[in-house]
Amino acid sequence: MDLELRKLIAERVDEKGQAKMSAGPSGWLDEITVGTGAKAAAYRLKPLAELYGAGTGVEAMDPQNKVFQPLLHGIESQILRFDVAQRGHLTDGEVSLALGKLAMSPEADAGTDVLANRIQIALRLALSLGNYSRQEVKQALRRIAKSVEMHTKLSGARGYINFVRKHVRA
Repeated sequence: MDLELRKLIAERVDEKGQAKMSAGPSGWLDEITVGTGAKAAAYRLKPLAELYGAGTGVEAMDPQNKVFQPLLHGIESQILRFDVAQRGHLTDGEVSLALGKLAMSPEADAGTDVLANRIQIALRLALSLGNYSRQEVKQALRRIAKSVEMHTKLSGARGYINFVRKHVRA
């Protein structure tokens, strides 16, 4: 968890009790802007290795458990955003490869795998705001990878992507 970011957010809460976050001014995906107008401040997300927490204390990764939904949603919404950027040409196979790499070592250099890099940024944001352990992150990545495998078998090369598009808001 990133206490510095949480403090920045708390300082920029609006009258509705919300703090707006958006992509940073530099255009880099790992930089966000917190707040609006004169209260806006740029913030670069910390590396994954610095963000792992003690964990939630929940023994099993249950996608229905609200504790894990921000983590799972962050990963899946980033997959959908990348599919849009690829103009609908992303395949379940590409998603599976990215998730497989990250499930072994979420913080490892993803190299030229743009999807894996984007998922890492989603993980950095989720871990900045939540208390997830490295093991929980790996479990979340494996859980989604199993979903990709199942939906690909059931519905073809874009089965998972089409399923998630119906059920997750990017």
